[in-house]
Amino acid sequence: MHDRTAYEQALELEPWDAQDPAYWNAGIAATALEDWPAARWAWRGYGVPISDGDGPIEENFGPGVVRLPVGESVWGTRIDPARMALSSIPMPESGFRYGDIVLHDGEPRGSRVAGGGSIPSSM
Repeated sequence: MHDRTAYEQALELEPWDAQDPAYWNAGIAATALEDWPAARWAWRGYGVPISDGDGPIEENFGPGVVRLPVGESVWGTRIDPARMALSSIPMPESGFRYGDIVLHDGEPRGSRVAGGGSIPSSM
């Protein structure tokens, strides 16, 4: 069974409202699986404006901070609600490099200050 079909069946069983965490979770899962039609469906269902297309979502959702598995926090540009292109140079032992695209859950876990404002940090 295709993953989007499972999401759609779940929606038929219990309709979701915009901002329902089920859409967010579906968006993260579809993004991780690189199921771009399902990801677009889920993000739009949650209320995130996503452009049309068939391939990966690569937009500019602004700056963000993500904590890498080794515990280091680095800056990046959010290219969709659950992926970030690293714009900092991580420590070599992290295994990550400048420009790498990482998956994150988007849930704020603290913040960093930039340009006089606060930027949420996620894992």
